[in-house]
Amino acid sequence: MKFPTLVATELIKLRRSRVTWLSFAAYTFMVAIAGLFLWMAGNPRAAASLGLLGQKANFAFGGQNLDWPTFLTFIVEMGGVGGLVICSIVTAYVFGREYAEGTAKNLLALPIARSRFVLASIFGHTGWAPWVPWSILGLYSGVAGAAVDPGWGSILVILATFVLGTGLTIRHEVRADNGQ
Repeated sequence: MKFPTLVATELIKLRRSRVTWLSFAAYTFMVAIAGLFLWMAGNPRAAASLGLLGQKANFAFGGQNLDWPTFLTFIVEMGGVGGLVICSIVTAYVFGREYAEGTAKNLLALPIARSRFVLASIFGHTGWAPWVPWSILGLYSGVAGAAVDPGWGSILVILATFVLGTGLTIRHEVRADNGQ
């Protein structure tokens, strides 16, 4: 009975949030533009009467099949570019505020000692990396040199870290003072 109440509460919060509606409007606009461009690429005579907009549609879909996968790929590409632009604006704003408030120097301070970074490197050079959870992904992906099969021991280390981390998080949330 608690889960449906939780979902209903989150939906109410989403409905009242401006970000939800702005995101919905942005994606609706992108779908409309993608549909218009796809239509213009499929109807070049009608697109010729639209002038520059028709040329942009031909440039966007030049030589591609005019089908659903192309349409959806175009929407994903527009969302990626739009997300990159929004992320850049937010990042510039955050760093600009940090500079304006005189706290930019704190962004360069590390929350942990630099000597600990020397330890995530020693593990890799001494052969202990398959047993250190933070080194396993680097070994497996090949970032730390030639890709290495992690083996069952490494998988058990990752699983144990996951179980321990999840358990400690649940313990903290149960015992934390959340009375508001």
